[in-house]
Amino acid sequence: YLAMVVRVVLGILFLAAASSTRFPWTVGALGIVSLAAAVSMPLLGYDRVRKFIDWWLERGDAFVRAWALVACLFGAFLIYAVV
Repeated sequence: YLAMVVRVVLGILFLAAASSTRFPWTVGALGIVSLAAAVSMPLLGYDRVRKFIDWWLERGDAFVRAWALVACLFGAFLIYAVV
């Protein structure tokens, strides 16, 4: 439930801040995607989410590091869009 609440809060913040960023459509779309992810989590159920997490953790270190790089680039984009 905590992850769902965090996604709802992030989605609302993205939508609220979208108009004052360099990429308002992109940030607004991220807000909508975040809200959609929050709504879909309870629909998927705990077992499916747990299986996805287990699948993710079974991948090799290179896979996890590549996605960590994607997350860092995403964060850099958000900083650039807002600042």
